[in-house]
Amino acid sequence: MLKNNFSNNFSIAPWIILSAICLHLLWAGILFQAGPFDSLKGHPLDTVPLSGYRRYPFDIVAGFLFFSSLLAIVSFFYRGWIGFLLLALQQTIMITSAMSAVTAVIDGSYADGVLRPMLFILADQAWTIVGAVMHTFAILDVHFNFREDVFK
Repeated sequence: MLKNNFSNNFSIAPWIILSAICLHLLWAGILFQAGPFDSLKGHPLDTVPLSGYRRYPFDIVAGFLFFSSLLAIVSFFYRGWIGFLLLALQQTIMITSAMSAVTAVIDGSYADGVLRPMLFILADQAWTIVGAVMHTFAILDVHFNFREDVFK
């Protein structure tokens, strides 16, 4: 008889959170390396996932990403509401990135103004939307035993 995969102790949820931590640390490093905004050369803040933060200085956004990653790392040492609240900043970044992707799909243009068909942008940016949804369920699973409650 097949064993129910949701009844074992392994969970991919912490790995989803860890991948978001790595992504945000990578983005922070890229922003620190890119330096001030130069409209002629383009800037990492012109990318769809980071376009929601274009109005802020690059070093503030990079610090924000770095700080959210540190809080997310600390969240692994707490369960329940404390761990959940420590991940709130990272979740906000994930949702902002996903909403930037949805906006780009609806507008039919990337953050830097390049026009593309809606389905092209959706195919290119689907990872941000799916990643935000998966991150939401990962937080619920890690800090509130979501899998055990739903899949009993």
